[in-house]
Amino acid sequence: MEPRVAEDGTPDINFRVLKVGAPRDQRDLKNEVERALTILKSLYRKPEDSGKLREAVSKLVALGQVGLVGPNASPVVAFDALRALESDIIERESGPIKNLYMRKLGGWAALFGGIGILSYLICEHLRWLPFDEFYRYRRVLLVWSGAMLGAWASFASRKVTLAFADLVALEDDKIEPQLRLIFTGSLTVILALIFSTGVADVKVGMFQASSLIHSGSVALLLGAFAGLAEKALPSAVMSRATSVITAVTPGPNPSR
Repeated sequence: MEPRVAEDGTPDINFRVLKVGAPRDQRDLKNEVERALTILKSLYRKPEDSGKLREAVSKLVALGQVGLVGPNASPVVAFDALRALESDIIERESGPIKNLYMRKLGGWAALFGGIGILSYLICEHLRWLPFDEFYRYRRVLLVWSGAMLGAWASFASRKVTLAFADLVALEDDKIEPQLRLIFTGSLTVILALIFSTGVADVKVGMFQASSLIHSGSVALLLGAFAGLAEKALPSAVMSRATSVITAVTPGPNPSR
């Protein structure tokens, strides 16, 4: 194991197999070092971060040699050093990365939510528009706006602390913030239509989901709840849709 320079000029690590049949802990260490190297290259891909990349890779090479090279190699010590290196990078980089994503997600949420509120106000004050059904369900637009706020808050509540891999992929599905908000908002609107049309309903204390069609505050609150529960939202909508399809699909005719 030794440092080298990749074809693109970035620091890299060269692994050479000197003896077949390395112990399991050394194989695991090699895999972890390679994973860390991939994350570092993605994290420090900008030219101005080249110094940070060189420093991190040099430390990675040093700890890898402790655990993989020589008759007295100690994978346990190397693993501890690797975790310490990851913790140091998380401590240094997680704040700026999370704050940047929060600002980006918040910007899109404010834009989409503002469009929803503006559309609602237009429908509320221009009742002569020739869309009676659209006017009736105008508060669904507030559900959309509430979902934008909830989805933004959801990220902050789910990602209180970041893992090492989160530094390059904050969300497991790797969806862009604007697409995530559109997806969450669309599912929330579908759920709101399910409640407002009487297909299903939820009642908790004095709160009743179907009343969103008459109450703007209920509509906003329902949207915020759905946004906060964005991870569970697809399965909730699918279960409701499945129950509806099952109910309206005719069963087999026993006379045949």
